[in-house]
Amino acid sequence: MIAQIIICDHIQNDKQAKIHTLGTILNHVHIPVLPFVVKLYVLVKISDFPSRESLDMQLRIYDEQEKIIGTTSRLVLRNYRDLDMIPGVDAQLELSLVIVQSGNIRIKCFIDEEEVTWYPLMIRLAEAS
Repeated sequence: MIAQIIICDHIQNDKQAKIHTLGTILNHVHIPVLPFVVKLYVLVKISDFPSRESLDMQLRIYDEQEKIIGTTSRLVLRNYRDLDMIPGVDAQLELSLVIVQSGNIRIKCFIDEEEVTWYPLMIRLAEAS
């Protein structure tokens, strides 16, 4: 099984066409003050898992001290791809995080309680002008 995470400023999901259109991919975010609520859009792409099985997926967000600063609900994911495609699923999530300090955070993806991948995001406090 392979899992990937992409963090964006916006994701548009066209369910009829079965496609996601990603906004700006983020490696860092500038915030004006602390504390501040940051809204992030997450695309989780999971490939190559048994097509008849379901997966229990959760995102957990950690600060630089490895303290959990946010979690998502657990999602049960299943393959709905065509038979000629490699089994997988794309999950779109929206996160609102209360940020109380600047620094690197890690958005970690857990499948069936096992960490499978993570994404780094730098939170920077914008300088007053």
